[in-house]
Amino acid sequence: MSRTLSWKRLKACLNRIKRRSPDERGVSLVEILIGVTIMAIISVTLMGHFTSAMDKSAEESRRIIAANLARLKAAELRDHFKDGYEASVKAVLADSPKYSGDLGEPAGSLLMRNLLNSTVINGTTYRYMVQLSDSAPRWSSTDPFQMDSDQYLAQMLVTVYWIGEDSLDAPPPKSSTTLDTYIVKGW
Repeated sequence: MSRTLSWKRLKACLNRIKRRSPDERGVSLVEILIGVTIMAIISVTLMGHFTSAMDKSAEESRRIIAANLARLKAAELRDHFKDGYEASVKAVLADSPKYSGDLGEPAGSLLMRNLLNSTVINGTTYRYMVQLSDSAPRWSSTDPFQMDSDQYLAQMLVTVYWIGEDSLDAPPPKSSTTLDTYIVKGW
């Protein structure tokens, strides 16, 4: 009898356990599919943000490189013109000549020939455009040095851009950077 009681007790104990957790058989296929779908939606959303952040980072990197190239090109041009311009160039400054690559305005100008060749860095081609003009319009009308500045300074805008071909048209601001500086005309 003691054996049957222990069997009966064991059986009763197992029945109580079964009654407490009837749905504890494991995870169903539907539950797994729902979890995977939720994770996929979250992953796609996050990947879009990571891709966008990488594009913005690459664009900022190009902008920083272009700003540094503009500074270097301005220093190179200042060094090239350290002895000043010849008289014929001083006369052209009133027309604000532009130069890009081997293109020049006025046409046929050799002033910047071979000075504005494009530069390739990390697979991106950076091109230069330089515009020269008199510095007087930049000074206020009450400034006593307004007219004197034209005798020794010329405004120089160095634009570095990384899309398109050599052109005298202004590149889009999104893909360019411009350095506003001066060069000495001569003493």
